[in-house]
Amino acid sequence: MKCVTTVFVFLTICFSLSVAAAHNKAVVIPLNSAKKLANVVTVSAQGGDFTNPVAAVNSITNASASNPYVVLIGPGVYTMTETLVMKEYVSVIGTGEQSTKLTGAIWAYSFDASTAIISGADHATLSDLTVENTGPTNYSSGIWNENSSPVIQDVTVSVSGLYCYGVLNSSSSPTMTHMSVTVSSEANARGVDNTTSSSPTMSNVKVTTTTASGTGSSYAVDNNNSSPTMTNVTATASGGQYTAAVLIEGTSSLVTIKNSTLKGVKSIVTQGVDAKAKVAGTLLDGAVAGIGLTCVGAYDVNFAALNIACF
Repeated sequence: MKCVTTVFVFLTICFSLSVAAAHNKAVVIPLNSAKKLANVVTVSAQGGDFTNPVAAVNSITNASASNPYVVLIGPGVYTMTETLVMKEYVSVIGTGEQSTKLTGAIWAYSFDASTAIISGADHATLSDLTVENTGPTNYSSGIWNENSSPVIQDVTVSVSGLYCYGVLNSSSSPTMTHMSVTVSSEANARGVDNTTSSSPTMSNVKVTTTTASGTGSSYAVDNNNSSPTMTNVTATASGGQYTAAVLIEGTSSLVTIKNSTLKGVKSIVTQGVDAKAKVAGTLLDGAVAGIGLTCVGAYDVNFAALNIACF
């Protein structure tokens, strides 16, 4: 865990985060102390400004570049009955992935932001917590970014249900670091879904998807007309009739993959003549299908070097 580097987080909070991380302990920040700081809104079952994270974020109406806020969520499990919609210049920070959890069974008949536990925003940070959606039916998701590019760091995402998405990026380019995304579905699973000209930066991210249905699909990182940069990403997909660690499709997808591990029945699949990927120093533990691939220093599970076309 790293100190939150946003300028408006006070050094006392950052110091507490560093000390706790160094001793491998959950971060505990005295809420009474945090409440004394300007533009810090606290959430806790006891002693906080709010007990509900959604209410805490909604209470902020004057955040701006010159007047940013922090919503600090204390240790505990918070049951979500509606989507937490982030706001620009408002960072939502927990006290650690093992100590702060936002969980709920949120789903919808249509695939939109109402299926998510959290909906992102520009100029905002989401960090140091776990997001869990157990929505049992129809569409459910963990984090939904649409026309928004937050910083997401030190976050665990877990989603289960019928049609499931861990992190959905639509026309968005968030920075995603030190994350774990796990999706388990009955029909279709997407770990990180990048669509509509999204270009997220993914580093030190672990994505795992599995699908129970033999006719369903399971894609750890699905890219449609999008061009993410993936560094130190472990993507694993299993189950379903259509399965790949990384799927690349659409007319304007160029995926860059460095120093990663891609594991599945198929490690990379490209669909269409314009879908492309550049792969360097990466383990491809699974078959490769399609064209438009360029590999440099890639290798298979037997440490055999792959050719420039990734075969």
